[in-house]
Amino acid sequence: MSAIPHFSELEASRPSLPELRNHFEAISAQITNASSESACHSALQSWERLRREVDSWRSLTHLRFQQDTTDESYKAEREIADQMEPQLIELEILLKRALLNSPFKESLTEDLGEHVFNLWTW
Repeated sequence: MSAIPHFSELEASRPSLPELRNHFEAISAQITNASSESACHSALQSWERLRREVDSWRSLTHLRFQQDTTDESYKAEREIADQMEPQLIELEILLKRALLNSPFKESLTEDLGEHVFNLWTW
């Protein structure tokens, strides 16, 4: 069993916005062009992995800044995260629209829940 790392040892590298855009567009295309439920679910899993990486970086960035608002490197990283936020939201909307328009929406609803799709339609 490995030891639990100390907070100061946690790392999450800043994502590249152009690379993220490429990944999101590719996943969106996979969802849009999926020929089977399993292909659509596979794309959904890819989005989940990508989302976790980005969310880990955002969370760690915000937590570090909250711990020490005088640290210039934490402040700079927080500003970068804040600047990226609108583009990240735009990319998430791209995927959500693809899922809403998927011919496999019924199967996805069984996995994700109807409430998720109801939220996305607003």
